[in-house]
Amino acid sequence: MENMLKIAFIGNFYGHGKVDDQWGTSFLILLSRLSYIEKIDVICPVSDKSLDAKFPDKINIKETFNISKSLSIFNIRKQIKYRNYDLVIFNYGPTVYGNSNIMNLFGLFMPISI
Repeated sequence: MENMLKIAFIGNFYGHGKVDDQWGTSFLILLSRLSYIEKIDVICPVSDKSLDAKFPDKINIKETFNISKSLSIFNIRKQIKYRNYDLVIFNYGPTVYGNSNIMNLFGLFMPISI
């Protein structure tokens, strides 16, 4: 199929992130079922758990930043900048980037810095 979409999702995913608001997991599973989606890269925090969960083949987990290290949030820019995504979705929950106010502030301004 021609014109397949490549999507990046920045936020928490099942087992990746500390907040309870992980709506992204179910959203991306449903999105991956669409025939015109080629792949979905989930740009998320490094997991601190060992999980044995299966997700659709179109979903690729990219552990990119560590919520314990504020400056690691800039790895998101690198991850997005060098790939050719058709759509980039940012999850803006109040503590999606951890408990650090500075890290959440950097995350808030991430879309305009790319």
